[in-house]
Amino acid sequence: VKKGLTFLAMKTGSPIVPLAADVKNKKILKSWDRFLLPLPFFFNRMKVLSGKPVYIKKDENIDEAGNKIRRALNDISVRAGNLL
Repeated sequence: VKKGLTFLAMKTGSPIVPLAADVKNKKILKSWDRFLLPLPFFFNRMKVLSGKPVYIKKDENIDEAGNKIRRALNDISVRAGNLL
């Protein structure tokens, strides 16, 4: 999680909503970003989930706030993968 996202959430008071998606039949490319390519013709399934909004307090430590967002993203990603 980049500090810019955390900084904006702190300054505006807007929540960060973690989102995750996973596909049952996929190919993960060996690129720097591990691009996920859904495979066609397999009656593929996709799950898209959103987690609970993460609120960042204006006086919260920026690194701790980033870790809170990171944990929320990781949790929702694991849940999306487990649903398939």
